[in-house]
Amino acid sequence: MWGGHFVMPYGRLDLQTKVPDEPMAWVMGAFGISRDLGFGVVHWPVRHQATRPFYLRLEAPSDVVKGEQIGIRVTLYNFWQQNLEVCVYMCQKLNDKMLLGTL
Repeated sequence: MWGGHFVMPYGRLDLQTKVPDEPMAWVMGAFGISRDLGFGVVHWPVRHQATRPFYLRLEAPSDVVKGEQIGIRVTLYNFWQQNLEVCVYMCQKLNDKMLLGTL
């Protein structure tokens, strides 16, 4: 991701970007140009590991007929070194819960 941004005289710029779900490492660097101070470069790039500890992917039909039996696939991606115990619930309302299973 490349971008050019104008920084106000106080010298700080905050950027936000969406980080994808897939395991990924970001390496960030920067340079600046100033009329008074000339050209500046970040000497040590910052490395950010964007991998979430775990995340779910849900595959389900978008439309369902009342009383129809459907299949829902839930995949849990675990990037931790240890096993996780997870309960997955499906609910239409806050108090109506159906246990899908324990992974």
